[in-house]
Amino acid sequence: MSDCDEDRDAARRAMDFGIGWFMDPLINGDYPASMKSLVEERLPKITPEMSENLKGAFDYFGINHYTTLYARNDRSRIRKLILQDASSDSAVITSSSRGGVAIGERAGSSW
Repeated sequence: MSDCDEDRDAARRAMDFGIGWFMDPLINGDYPASMKSLVEERLPKITPEMSENLKGAFDYFGINHYTTLYARNDRSRIRKLILQDASSDSAVITSSSRGGVAIGERAGSSW
C-alpha cells in the first residue's frame, strides 16, 4: 500500500497467487517462483513431461476483472500460523482503501 520495495514485491506476489497460479504453467510450464518458495511441498509438482504438455496449451485467454485492491507485505506472517491457504501463503495483505480513501467508486457488487 506504499511505494516501498517490500510492498511492490507483495503486489507481484498477489498477482502470482492470483492469475500466475493458473497462467504461468500454461505459458512457462511451471508455477511462479514465489509460489514454489512459499507454498513448498503443498503445491502439486509439475513434472518435466507435464510442463511440456502445458506450455502453450491454450488458444485464447479471456478475463473478467471486477475488483482491484491495494497490496502490502504481511510482515508478521501470523496468518500463516493460523491458515494454510493461498491468502496466507502469499504473505500479502490486500485492501480496497488506502488511508481511508477507496481505490475507486463502489460498483453494484457486494464485494
